Amino acid sequence: MNRVLIVMFMLLCAAALSNVAFAAPNMHPGRWEITSTIDMPGMAFTMPASTHTQCITAKDLIPQAQQENDKCKILENQISGDTVTWKVRCESDGGTMVSEGRIVYDGDSFAGTVATTGSQMPSGMTQKMTGKRLGECQ
Repeated sequence: MNRVLIVMFMLLCAAALSNVAFAAPNMHPGRWEITSTIDMPGMAFTMPASTHTQCITAKDLIPQAQQENDKCKILENQISGDTVTWKVRCESDGGTMVSEGRIVYDGDSFAGTVATTGSQMPSGMTQKMTGKRLGECQ
């Protein structure tokens, strides 16, 4: 699977979580730069980090790609203090993938991971994410 597609799929799965809003973590809304790295056991090469920017608000706490036509279903989501966790199942032509994510906000930054398993990834995949607030949304 192409590394860009993997990153986009992970972010697409997170896109299904736009309704997480139980408590307010220590997160300053605005435009954020999100950097992701992916680790897949057994890969012969290291994938370079990918970076994108997006607006994150109190209603949309999960970093996500802006993709349409997703076939993802939220199985679980929770906010506890500054920690946001979720579990999503996504269907695609290539099969089913399940992602479990966790990020911790700290004002103008966050760090977290997303673990994904699925029919196309027998050994699983771990995505590490960091984010930093750049300023106001435009």
